[in-house]
Amino acid sequence: MKVRKYLYSAVAVLLGVSSCIYPYDADISKETDQTIVIEGEVLVGGTTTIRLSYLTELGSLASSRHPAGRAWVEDRDGNRFESSNKSLSWNISIPTETAPSGKQYRAVIEVDGETYVSEWLDADPKPTINGIHFGSDGVKVTVYVDVDAQACRSGYMGFSFDETWEFHADFIPEVVVNPNSWQYSDLMSTWPFYWCYRSSVSQQMVLLDYSALEGAQTKQYPVHSFLCIDSRNHLKYSILVKAFALSRDAYLYNKQTQDMSEIGGDLFSPEPGMLQGNLTCTSDDGRQVMGLILAAEVATKRAFLDNRYLRVTRQDDSFMVEVPEEKMPVYYYDMNYRPIKYVTMEDRQVVGWGPHRCINCLEAGGTQEKPAFWDDDKQ
Repeated sequence: MKVRKYLYSAVAVLLGVSSCIYPYDADISKETDQTIVIEGEVLVGGTTTIRLSYLTELGSLASSRHPAGRAWVEDRDGNRFESSNKSLSWNISIPTETAPSGKQYRAVIEVDGETYVSEWLDADPKPTINGIHFGSDGVKVTVYVDVDAQACRSGYMGFSFDETWEFHADFIPEVVVNPNSWQYSDLMSTWPFYWCYRSSVSQQMVLLDYSALEGAQTKQYPVHSFLCIDSRNHLKYSILVKAFALSRDAYLYNKQTQDMSEIGGDLFSPEPGMLQGNLTCTSDDGRQVMGLILAAEVATKRAFLDNRYLRVTRQDDSFMVEVPEEKMPVYYYDMNYRPIKYVTMEDRQVVGWGPHRCINCLEAGGTQEKPAFWDDDKQ
């Protein structure tokens, strides 16, 4: 195996681009418009999510540069639902699990010194999730849902989901370094940072148009997929699927914004006015606001998957670097690199270093706190 050796002058650059399997995506977008875009779902019986962004330069709807604000949900009876987190955010979660059905709701948003409100909305009745299934073609794993929408009958539906999985770091280190003496020693105890839990929340609604189908039952509808080599397959995976009815207008709005996001905004994108939505600015009648808030009762169902679809690939060790000079370890250590393993060269044995996240699942975005629901599949 080859271990790369770098000059000190290149260390800063190389540390920025070296990685195991966790790439970094740089944000290089630019915006020129301050028009607010507000999108969200008031989910009665679940968690409401409000997302804030700015209109992009050439007419595509959502920007990657986000304003920070706060929001809450209220009903006609004056009940108010808001997040316990008082910090300003562009992605706001509001617990509405206890919100009663049969009420009208609206969202109120305060951002950039202005106040925006949605129309009063009837919460559409929820569908029934009959089952969640997993399948694989050897390359990716797909999550399928069986759903019954007879209570909705709108012809359109949306899905979102929360994921949690137990995964491991890429390597168990063979060697550790003492940051006081910079002397190496063999790892003599069980490595405690190999296994972690990680969670993710879907950022885009999955849409279903069943308006042309006879009946309101849909089986094996794909709502999510991930590669067989993904860390979701390391040991155990769980998905919480959320299903809710959409009006035709809400379906068309979300489909159009997703289509625009996929192709990218350009001079031939739909006119922004076509996506005006159902919000107004109450603090400034002349201020434009775009986006859509929908309201619906939400059905939820959780499913678990073992690692039957895991596809193991040989780890490529070429990302590791040799740190031979006496004073070099301090620079790599400060840049969050750690020694990983001994590597035998043609004439000597060296220690290969790599990013800390390659041996520490906490550094890779995990937590070692087991979710409360994790053993529910054993009941």
